[in-house]
Amino acid sequence: MKKGKKGYLSITEGKQEVKRDWFEEYGLPEEYQDEMYLEEQLVSKLKTNLQISSLCNAHCIFCCNDMGPLPIERRPFRSLDSVRRGIDLMDGTYSNTIGLRLFRRLSEGEAILHPQLLTILKMIREKFPDHAIEIETNGSTLKEGFIKLLAEYNPMSICISYHSHNPKNWSKILKLPEHLHRYPKEAFELLPKYGINVEPTLSPLPNLVGWQDIEDSIAYISKYERRMDMSGSCFSRDVDQEVQKWMTIDYHELSNFVRKMEDKYDITINSDPDVGKDLEFYPKWAIMKTIQEGYKNVVWLMSECAYDRARKILLGEARLSANKQHIEMVKNHSYGGNIIVSGILMTSDFEIAGRNAIERLKKDNITPDLFIIPSVCFDKRGEDLGGVPYKTLEKDLNAKIMVVADQKEYDPTPVDQRLSALENIKRKMTQTYEPYND
Repeated sequence: MKKGKKGYLSITEGKQEVKRDWFEEYGLPEEYQDEMYLEEQLVSKLKTNLQISSLCNAHCIFCCNDMGPLPIERRPFRSLDSVRRGIDLMDGTYSNTIGLRLFRRLSEGEAILHPQLLTILKMIREKFPDHAIEIETNGSTLKEGFIKLLAEYNPMSICISYHSHNPKNWSKILKLPEHLHRYPKEAFELLPKYGINVEPTLSPLPNLVGWQDIEDSIAYISKYERRMDMSGSCFSRDVDQEVQKWMTIDYHELSNFVRKMEDKYDITINSDPDVGKDLEFYPKWAIMKTIQEGYKNVVWLMSECAYDRARKILLGEARLSANKQHIEMVKNHSYGGNIIVSGILMTSDFEIAGRNAIERLKKDNITPDLFIIPSVCFDKRGEDLGGVPYKTLEKDLNAKIMVVADQKEYDPTPVDQRLSALENIKRKMTQTYEPYND
């Protein structure tokens, strides 16, 4: 890859040199400032992520950039000065992986396309010599010569979005030329050859390519890897009707399919959403905290995806509680479509669900004094993607708000033998809640 005049990136494909004017293609002004990269990094909870590009060479049919109620910004490639400032802000104790991605109000992009990528990798290595550097890519530029260059900065990890093993279907999904399909396909063998870790991911589109095509892709991946991710094909109400038809999926059918593929191909598939999987939800210590702080009627506001499973767990844990624990489903009214996960719920969605709970409980003369909501929807400032703080809910719902931490990192071990009983309770309570509750 090489940089041409300002705003251009030249990618050589065989004998053909393809020049792209990013400014013209995305309607970007000639004069720009890239402080938005820095701002997004500052408010993110992902302390070791560094986005360097919001530009992409593909136009995936399921791309979420144009499907929501909020504008998603595009910026030219991040400048080296901004990258340097970003690296200085990163906290290496947070994770042993440096991710060249960050998705909030900036478009997702191909970090590999950055014309100064190798310089950036060198800059990262100067501060973090041992952290794995992780790059997500559609794989269309993963030629062996380039892979050799990446290997000089090992440990590296490449997340390949491999949405179909069939070149025609792959081209249809990503809107890239069929002949480029060979590069992500061959990368599964080439990357390990040069000591680079591979993390495959796939978005299932059975209405577009069929279940057999998805199985063929999993079968191919399983020849090289024992784990992969599968992200559900979610769409909002703003997506074209034809695309909605392609992306519509029965999540229960998907969950059953995933279990079948895991057994058949001896591979672990981390599917999101996965409505058939046990929920990582541990409300016991949160319930104790609500009792300790004197709350009488607590309402948990849970995503549509988690609601049924969370309800069973909560009712079991709360059966002997000294206060009342209730639960209400939060639907995504902001985006609509088939989005059921909590990640992009907005403050307004919680307000609607909270008001529904208040009206429902009013029939039994119950008034909620505390609402509990998931932290994943909010940045470090406690704001949703639209910049609305969750704290506004306290006035809107006339009750206190607490935010449950991401429980994927939660330690379910009931007791640390080195600590006293009181210290163990405090440990669990601290682990359960986000710091900005205090």
